[in-house]
Amino acid sequence: GNVLTPRQFAILQAVAEANGLSQTDIMAATGIDRSSTADLVRRLVSHGWLQRRRTKRDARLYAVRVTPEGRRVLSQASPAARATEETLLAPLALGDRATFLKALALIAAVA
Repeated sequence: GNVLTPRQFAILQAVAEANGLSQTDIMAATGIDRSSTADLVRRLVSHGWLQRRRTKRDARLYAVRVTPEGRRVLSQASPAARATEETLLAPLALGDRATFLKALALIAAVA
């Protein structure tokens, strides 16, 4: 079966939260680099979880949307992903979590 990787989950979640994102928007939301984002979006489209449409504003840009099937996969994956996040963050005091996640986001953006 198709198992969501953490990066696929991140992209699916970003698109589900704001339908019609461009690949540039997805990169900004997830901190994943351009070539990986393009690759991951292609893979998610081939699974039938995302769809790409050219935008009316700019024919060169794609608007990426989540499909009903993509939402279903995401809703099944979410608890597992959240559980993983909880496990990772469990040792941190609540106040430190936000700081840690911000630092992590910065590291991911640079890496």
